[in-house]
Amino acid sequence: MSTDRDSSVQPTPTSPDDAPLPPVTGNDQVDRALAALGQLPTLDVEQRIARLGAAQEQLQAILNGSRDAGIPMPDPPAR
Repeated sequence: MSTDRDSSVQPTPTSPDDAPLPPVTGNDQVDRALAALGQLPTLDVEQRIARLGAAQEQLQAILNGSRDAGIPMPDPPAR
């Protein structure tokens, strides 16, 4: 049994400066919701749950808004 640590495992950030950058989607509303998750590793469990819940609500509202606006979805790529 090996006791070596997996080198692909990243350390948990301990400050906001150590946290990875959130993805950029090109949709300002989605990007703001995702950016709010950037500090999750530095928050306690209760704060993480609250932040995740708020982001989920924001993303759901964005998705529902796009559906209500009748924005056509692109066709899937041909296989």
